[in-house]
Amino acid sequence: MRLTQPNHSNRHYGFTLVELLVVIAIIGILVALLVPAVQSVRETARRMNCSSNIRQFAMATTNYRTAKQRFPSGGVNAPGYNQIEVSVHVMLLPYFEQTSLKNLVDLTISNDHTVFASLATNRVPIFLCPSSPDEQFNGFYTHHYYGIQGPADELANPGVLYNGVAYDDFFGAGFDEVASLEGIFAPRRLIGTTYFHDPKTGTLETDVSDGLSNTLLFGEISWEASKGFTYQPWTRGPSDTGVPSVDGWNWGVKAITDRPINSDIFNGSNKTAFGSTHPVGANFVTADGSVKFLPATTDMAVLFALASRESGEINTAFE
Repeated sequence: MRLTQPNHSNRHYGFTLVELLVVIAIIGILVALLVPAVQSVRETARRMNCSSNIRQFAMATTNYRTAKQRFPSGGVNAPGYNQIEVSVHVMLLPYFEQTSLKNLVDLTISNDHTVFASLATNRVPIFLCPSSPDEQFNGFYTHHYYGIQGPADELANPGVLYNGVAYDDFFGAGFDEVASLEGIFAPRRLIGTTYFHDPKTGTLETDVSDGLSNTLLFGEISWEASKGFTYQPWTRGPSDTGVPSVDGWNWGVKAITDRPINSDIFNGSNKTAFGSTHPVGANFVTADGSVKFLPATTDMAVLFALASRESGEINTAFE
């Protein structure tokens, strides 16, 4: 009797519909787990790049201070200068190895911010946070790092104001402000009753009695413009009207007001909080070049203390 083996040549192997659906579900779960992790890694890399950018601002400022024996002013808006309403960013261009860019505009003739805006058709990557979706404003490139003009609110002790000048801002008496004179980039030239930014009266290192490591130099504002923030060309400096512009507005320098980090945008930009598209905080750099990622939970009294250069507060933020 002969035994025969079963013929398997016509048998077909494959997934059943149920098996296929299970595989697809597993792949979907894996993708759902991996995508946030990849996005987190990318954001971490962008935040590190942002930290490097803002550190370069401190290095450029240090090189300027070494050459000029003083910090740069928060721009130029004092009478008697050809280059009116230009930003501190323009003043620092040679110290970012961007001398050729600065030379594109003739600094010996009378210019205001509208003339200097032609420079801002050039993108300067170091001025931009890589996490921000907004790089341009009306065809001009902007910047995301603002010089700290100082605190524009009270000390931890109620009723004790930082050194400043009271004024009615653009929005009327209901928005009275105290323009800060306490920061490294505060206006220092007094003409009559009006303070102006003047390169010849920039802050001296000896004026920073709180210590370079305890005083903020630049901070990040890289909000999404769709939320209401109004960016300006990176060339635009403080208005030539003097005091009404020293609250910061959006002209290269800005005071720290009573709005916590990442909290809100107010009236376009003048009282907007420092903030970013990074989760939970924003990058700052102190005058000694140390980058600090300050969380949104940072106490306002601490922020005011860090923004002032000579008020003698004890810094507890970096302990």
